[in-house]
Amino acid sequence: MTNILNLFKFIESKKKQYRVPFEYKLSNNLPISNDELIITNLNLYNSNAESLPDNLIVKGALQLNGSKIKSLPNNLTVGDYLDLTNSKIKSLPNDLTIHRTLNLTNSKIKSLPNDLKVGWHLILNNVSIDSIPNNLKVGLNLEFKGSAIADNYDIYSPNDIRKMIEDKGGNVGGKIIT
Repeated sequence: MTNILNLFKFIESKKKQYRVPFEYKLSNNLPISNDELIITNLNLYNSNAESLPDNLIVKGALQLNGSKIKSLPNNLTVGDYLDLTNSKIKSLPNDLTIHRTLNLTNSKIKSLPNDLKVGWHLILNNVSIDSIPNNLKVGLNLEFKGSAIADNYDIYSPNDIRKMIEDKGGNVGGKIIT
């Protein structure tokens, strides 16, 4: 690791536009400066990284499926797609911002925070979430096939579920898929 890090630092000293890759810093617990907290995409699929820094902004996709990360940082913003499929993460922070899609398929998450806002799609397939949070806002579709929430609401139609969400101050702009 030291040789690779020294190589990155040497290159960085010669050309300021070249930096030690963000993923490398995360996987090796290296310091991350505030100006590095805004990135385009971050793919930590099956990564050894164990945490993400607070105030991280990922303009595109953040893929944490299969990673060792167990919790999301405070003030995380994802512009496109947050993929937590098969992740070890057990809860979502209250201040999470997802502009497009949140995929929790096969994750360990047991509940959704109140006031969760997902710009496009919320995918809750095969999860243990069994209740609807207050003020859930989903811009397009809400999908929860094979999950505890679907099992609890299997006697209700998608329109009944939409009404339950609205009664808790939330809304779904598109389809509810069970």
